[in-house]
Amino acid sequence: MPQCLLALGANLGDALSTLMQSAKAIGVLPGVRLQRVSRLIESAPVGGPADQPRFTNGAATIETELPPHELLHALHEVEQRFGRQRRDRWEARTLDIDLLLYGDRASSENGVQTPHPRMTFRPFVMIPAAEIAGETTHPLLGRPLGELDQLRAAGANKLAVLGGPSWLVELARGCVGANGPEVVTNFDPDALPPRLSVINDNPAPLIGAGPTLWTPEDAPHDALRQDLTAAIQCVWPGLG
Repeated sequence: MPQCLLALGANLGDALSTLMQSAKAIGVLPGVRLQRVSRLIESAPVGGPADQPRFTNGAATIETELPPHELLHALHEVEQRFGRQRRDRWEARTLDIDLLLYGDRASSENGVQTPHPRMTFRPFVMIPAAEIAGETTHPLLGRPLGELDQLRAAGANKLAVLGGPSWLVELARGCVGANGPEVVTNFDPDALPPRLSVINDNPAPLIGAGPTLWTPEDAPHDALRQDLTAAIQCVWPGLG
C-alpha cells in the first residue's frame, strides 16, 4: 500500500485535543492504517490575518488502499466532523489536514496535487514531518525531508526565482528589501542550494534545489504576491 504523509493543524477551539482526536479518526478510516504521529508544536499564523490565534501543528504517516482523490475526500470529511468550514483560504480553522505526499506520486490528476506545492519551506509542516519521515525522499526535489528541513535555515542566503513573469523578480526584491537575501534567477545545482526557490510553472523535477514554492502558471498577480510573501515569512521571519 502507498505510504502517505499528512500535515495537521488547528487554531480554533481546543486545538491540542482536536489534533489528537483527528489522528485517531484518520486511523479508523476504511482502507487507512495510521503509522506514526509526530509531536505537536505551536506556530504563528502565516499568510492570513495577523490577529489569528497561534496554530498547533503536527504530522502523521499512514498507509492506504484508497486512491488519492478518495483519500482526500475522506480527510475532508474528518475535517468537517471537527467543525471545519471552508471559506477563505487563509482563515482560522478548527482543523486542517493536508495531503503532503502520496508515495512517490508527482501529479495533479483528479484535482489532487502531490507533492504539496507549499510544503518544503514551511517550518510548521517540515519540523513535524522530518521527525517522523525524515528519510523520505521528496519526489520532485530528490532530497530527504530531513535535509530539506535543515536547508530552510542552512542553505545559501538566496531567493531564486526560476521562471514566470519578469515582474515576479521585482516583486521578490520588493518583498525582501535591501537587508534581505540576494534574489537570483538561477542556481548552480552542484553548489549549496538557495534557502528558497520559487517556480511559476507546473510542478516538475528540480534537481539540486532546496525548499521550493511552486505557484500556478495562471495564478493572478494578487495570489502570487500572497503566496510569495507568505513563503518569505516562513524562511526569513520579519521579511515579506
